[in-house]
Amino acid sequence: MSTTTSASQDLFVGVGPAAEVDRYLDSVAIDEVTEIDFEPFKMHRLAHSGTQRAAAPTSQDFWVAQDIGRDAELDWKVRNGEYRMVLMNGDGTSGVDADGTFELELPHVNTIAWALIGGGSLLALGGIIGVVLSVRRRS
Repeated sequence: MSTTTSASQDLFVGVGPAAEVDRYLDSVAIDEVTEIDFEPFKMHRLAHSGTQRAAAPTSQDFWVAQDIGRDAELDWKVRNGEYRMVLMNGDGTSGVDADGTFELELPHVNTIAWALIGGGSLLALGGIIGVVLSVRRRS
């Protein structure tokens, strides 16, 4: 889920197939986020030059998820394939001014974690039993 907030105008947030998004933004000046560090937080960007203004993103029909507004919110279930997430002004103009949050939800993480802990514990217990039996046989 991604949420954006802007005081100046509507923001668009959308996810689309990588090839379609790349074609749409081909001649537009953009900043591409290439890496995010969390401790301390730092977002690495690569500026791409361009001479054209983007058409309004809502006029495009390739988005698989989208929202527009001062409090745009996007909830998208990840699928197979290559996708791009785009944050831009709703009218396609440059100069995005936004504060926001980004969340990633991983289903069944607790179940997987407990299964790994349980499996690891069983392996450790098996190893301890093996060592004890080996020592007893030698005695």
